[in-house]
Amino acid sequence: RIAVNPLKALPTPGGSEDQMAGAKDAELVGSYGRCAYAYNPNGMGLTKLTPKLIERALGSPGTARNWNTALKLAEMVGA
Repeated sequence: RIAVNPLKALPTPGGSEDQMAGAKDAELVGSYGRCAYAYNPNGMGLTKLTPKLIERALGSPGTARNWNTALKLAEMVGA
């Protein structure tokens, strides 16, 4: 239900507001540093906030991963 999208560059200012236009129900999107975070309470498969939409709104390509996968990857590299 939570996804992290590490970006290649810093997000475009105001991009999070653009993303929220596609949010529905209790979905939330925000960015911090070079990462975008999305909360989809109804699951990733039902959201309109796709990784491509988020990347377009923030002006930088990235790669989306669910939160559990991101934690496992961080553990693997010792972060």
